[in-house]
Amino acid sequence: MFSLFKKKPVEPVHVVVVPRIKHTNFLRAARAIPGMEQHATPLAEPLAGDLLVTYAVDTGPAFEMVSPATLDKYGLERASLRTRARTNAKPALRSIRRRTDGVIHELTADDNMAACTILFAELWDQIEREEGGKVVAIFPHRDRVYFGRADDAAARPALQKLLGEFNFEDNHALSQLFYTRAPSGAWQAQET
Repeated sequence: MFSLFKKKPVEPVHVVVVPRIKHTNFLRAARAIPGMEQHATPLAEPLAGDLLVTYAVDTGPAFEMVSPATLDKYGLERASLRTRARTNAKPALRSIRRRTDGVIHELTADDNMAACTILFAELWDQIEREEGGKVVAIFPHRDRVYFGRADDAAARPALQKLLGEFNFEDNHALSQLFYTRAPSGAWQAQET
């Protein structure tokens, strides 16, 4: 009964948590680091295909990946990470730049946040309204997102060509898969 009167922890508002999209290889590599303990392993949630969403605390000069130890250090709750991260990502996503060659569109954003657009269904709803139909997208790098109309026969070959131009050994490379949205708005991966 007395537990009903306990104060619930209040998360510090000054701690800025941002999302980071990673490939599943990131988590495997982190776990393979000699001496890596479970409480220091970055937290990750499956997103779609071979993509994960992870979180980082913006410390000013650098970003610190969120792990169970980081939650304790900053007084954060795991259940609120995605909400906090989405809120803190919005300023960078207001800087989205879009270029097109008429078939393929490229999205870039400040602060290495282009791939984080995958977390914002409302953005992709707007893009699909503007395009007049469903899109097929690739997320090859944290700084680059490309998409075209799913029903445009030229889109997939052009996206495949772009994938061939990326160095997937780069630390910030992501997925070589095509992504489309289900009727629910959730992303689903397709082989290229």
